[in-house]
Amino acid sequence: MADGFEGHRAHGGVHAFRERTGEPVWSIGDRQNAECAAPARDADDSTGDWEIPGLTHPVIADGRVWFTRLRRHEDGASPHPQPWDSVDFVGCDLQTGAEEWTWLPFPGRHYFGPLRAPAYTNGLLLCITATTAFDAIDGSHLDAEPDEILLTALNTRTTEPVWQIRLPSLPVGSPVIVSNVVHLITHDGTVIALDAATGRTRWTHTCSEPIGVLPDEDAQMFEEEPVRLIPGDGSLLVQTRGTVRLLR
Repeated sequence: MADGFEGHRAHGGVHAFRERTGEPVWSIGDRQNAECAAPARDADDSTGDWEIPGLTHPVIADGRVWFTRLRRHEDGASPHPQPWDSVDFVGCDLQTGAEEWTWLPFPGRHYFGPLRAPAYTNGLLLCITATTAFDAIDGSHLDAEPDEILLTALNTRTTEPVWQIRLPSLPVGSPVIVSNVVHLITHDGTVIALDAATGRTRWTHTCSEPIGVLPDEDAQMFEEEPVRLIPGDGSLLVQTRGTVRLLR
């Protein structure tokens, strides 16, 4: 299970319990003053860094539990004197909680929330990232919209990208996978279906209305967006701002 986050109350975390007894097995909690992941950073100054795991639901596959881990960098250390956020995608041993696998996309780019949980299919971890260029002078990246929105399929044995595509706009929630097809819905109301093995677009459908307002980073960085796509019986339910659609 994942804790989520509420400032000064709950600090996030991922916890494993035995199914039959509820006995705690292992826990991964937040870590303040954590080392920044940017390679050029001065590791001796970590007064403001914070790692927060478990802000999205965990995914279990191939004997591991997969989740996102947010890093907040506020230490003012060169080459990043302005605050910024990054995100890791982490795979831990299901029995022990030991971290076995980490992918840090695009060091030094500011991550735009809210976080989106990865999805898994056939040895691939599907990760959505929304980032913007880091501005070390005036901190304008904190208020910017993302300039790069990507869906990356990672090989879970090597952490190497198998394929990667640019998305036209911010997706809502995590990818939904049915019969080796990856489904996404963006904030402007576009449904996209991709081949899971290659990333090739199979079809798109444009709804007549958007999903909702664009996320506000300060208010929603620590919240996971609800699922707007629900598969079942060869169909796909799509929830937009005011209607529910059924797609074949």
